[in-house]
Amino acid sequence: MFKLVIVEDEDNIRHSLECFIPWNQMGFEVVATFSDGSDALAYLKDNPCDAVMTDVLMSRMSGLDMIRQLHTIHPQIKVVILSGYSEFSYAQEAIRYQVVHYLVKPVDVDELMEVFTNIAEQLQQEKQDASVEETVAETDPLLNAELSTIPEYKLLIMELDLHSRETLNRVLNRIVSDRQGFSVEELRTALAGLYSATALCYQKRKTDVAAITDGRFTADHLYSTDSPAKLTACIIEDFGILCDALKTGGYKSRHGVIERVAQDLQENIAEDVGHDVLGQKYRLHPGYLSRLFKQEMGETLSDYMLRIRIEKSARLLKEGHHKIGEIAGLVGYSTPSYFSIMFKKYTGYSPREYCQKVLL
Repeated sequence: MFKLVIVEDEDNIRHSLECFIPWNQMGFEVVATFSDGSDALAYLKDNPCDAVMTDVLMSRMSGLDMIRQLHTIHPQIKVVILSGYSEFSYAQEAIRYQVVHYLVKPVDVDELMEVFTNIAEQLQQEKQDASVEETVAETDPLLNAELSTIPEYKLLIMELDLHSRETLNRVLNRIVSDRQGFSVEELRTALAGLYSATALCYQKRKTDVAAITDGRFTADHLYSTDSPAKLTACIIEDFGILCDALKTGGYKSRHGVIERVAQDLQENIAEDVGHDVLGQKYRLHPGYLSRLFKQEMGETLSDYMLRIRIEKSARLLKEGHHKIGEIAGLVGYSTPSYFSIMFKKYTGYSPREYCQKVLL
């Protein structure tokens, strides 16, 4: 169970929230309640929880004052504001301190339950991410020193995103051939780290690779092989399974507005669509839209935009019908030079190097 603290100065509302909301169904336990922000803050300094639901205007310390100080002490705590005051200035102030939702009294129970169900899922995802990162660090001593910086890994993820089996196999062969000096055990360890890092990458984007491959994408296969050639065949088979699974079973946002935003960005990839423009179009505060997008998609709007632009440019490079300068314009970059910089930042190769060293 995740721990929840409720801060509300009206006794009847505080009691109702504590006793009549089915918190257990949403994965929460109410560990403390307070009628004032100062008392709550004193408790939270020594007893951090997972989430706080607080009123805004209270006698000694307002909810916003409490949130400001709490953000400095425990920035990881999820905060939901519950208030009878719906002025937008409160919501704007709340967004600055990473408040995850703003509920207006009288509270709608269904809406409250939806909010906390989503928070519980987010907390569980963060817990899983931390566990995977710890596992990667423990199981692959070469990963931190090598894997995060080699261009092959960046390319590997892009080719998986593009569902491009042929180029993916070239990248996997290159990963093994570039490590000819490794012993079989060292190579096996490095490749096992590749599985872990790949799983972590997609987990952050809300895709469970074990689930979509029915458990077939696993480094366990590596430990029954005893030569570089067999290890190469193994990773080509396993990453091929993942590639096909991602094509049909990748993550889809459960939040309708985020699905529309993502589709909008894909369809208007050549346009410079900023957070403010999207917020106005979808009638959401830009800060809230950004946080909701990150929560649902596992990556920021900016990172997502960069990814889909580079992926589309890679598709166009593979087709071979356009010059690099033309492709830059088609994916929203004003100059070929800036496009080349961003392409290399994302893949480890310039567009020309990608054509000459990867596609050929």
